[in-house]
Amino acid sequence: MPPTIRKRIKNLVRKIISEKIDPTEVPPFDVSEPPAGMGDYSLNAAFVLTGTLKKSPADIATWIRDEMIKLDAEGMLEKVEVAGKGFVNVYLAQKFLLKELVEQSEREDFGASKVGNNEKVLLEFVSANPTGPLHIGHGRNAAVGDSIARILEWTGHKVVREYYINDAGRQIEELGRSVIAVACGEERDDLQYSGEYINRVVEELHGRGEKVPDDPVQAGKKAAEIILQWIVRDLDRFRVHMDTFVSESNDIRAKGLVEEALNELSAKGCTFTSDGALMFNAEKFGDENRACW
Repeated sequence: MPPTIRKRIKNLVRKIISEKIDPTEVPPFDVSEPPAGMGDYSLNAAFVLTGTLKKSPADIATWIRDEMIKLDAEGMLEKVEVAGKGFVNVYLAQKFLLKELVEQSEREDFGASKVGNNEKVLLEFVSANPTGPLHIGHGRNAAVGDSIARILEWTGHKVVREYYINDAGRQIEELGRSVIAVACGEERDDLQYSGEYINRVVEELHGRGEKVPDDPVQAGKKAAEIILQWIVRDLDRFRVHMDTFVSESNDIRAKGLVEEALNELSAKGCTFTSDGALMFNAEKFGDENRACW
């Protein structure tokens, strides 16, 4: 990355000062932003050099101003003024700024920063249930989520894109019932999931030489695996690529993480039982109580 304009001005002034004193003895000085109407940058170099050069700040500032104008080979400066008792106010040339903007915008890392300091960010988005293909609403979530991820990466964060797979519970069983019904040639009105995509699930299973399981849960899991493959394919075509996929069934429930979390909440007095249900004591935190299990 090329040096900033502020740094280039500072280097130019250091070069000027080095004509009078040893470069290793140039005292530190500021290149700061002055009040509105007083230029783009202001230098206090004249004040810190008075003891070394044995001259007034105004005389030193005048010398710095004249030398800056003389050495401005790239046309960076519109004008340089001495202000107050020795400040040097720098006005940048518009033509230079436009040229600089064009050059900077052509860099691949234009606009990037390291403000995130490589801080880790876990960003979970889309996470559509694997009970049907993605629709336009999921596409919006994918676009927004991936845009946020790219902005965070552009600003120096280390981002992990995560897709949470809700592949457990009653919805998977109901998906399995729909697949079994289609495989058996049944026409039913009481099924939660229907449509051409259920036929496609059955066709893909048969195309792989697999039978549709008789058990609705197992049939639902098979169907969810196929639908998730469709989802990943569509996201890839949309240029959204997930780093991790977390399965509720395999990564959460099978490892006992739900029970572990509930036990920890109970141990901290955050749960209670009401009408046979385990409740989260959200009132303790200013909200309404919620059922946990």
